[in-house]
Amino acid sequence: MRLDFDKALVAAALLDALTLPTRRSLLNNIIKHGVSTRQEMVDQTGFSRALVYHHLKILVNSGLVEVHPTKPLPEYSLNHLRWSMVRSLLREFRDRGVGRKKPNARK
Repeated sequence: MRLDFDKALVAAALLDALTLPTRRSLLNNIIKHGVSTRQEMVDQTGFSRALVYHHLKILVNSGLVEVHPTKPLPEYSLNHLRWSMVRSLLREFRDRGVGRKKPNARK
């Protein structure tokens, strides 16, 4: 079974959002703490406000993280549907052996 084009585009955007360790760290923080404000993430991770803002924006644009416009500060949470898509795609790639080198047949 091949990935259809739309699914492949979504997969690429999701996986691209996870390429940097800073984004993965922020995502792990959200998974660990549930809903968090930007300031809470700054305090919990030790990253600068600018760094958290920049990478959260990318995670939100990818759909992995949702922003809730609560007062006084917006809160961020995991988009469980998108996260399950990432996990499903990674399982599919693992099961198909995508990225594994084939053994050298010539000797």
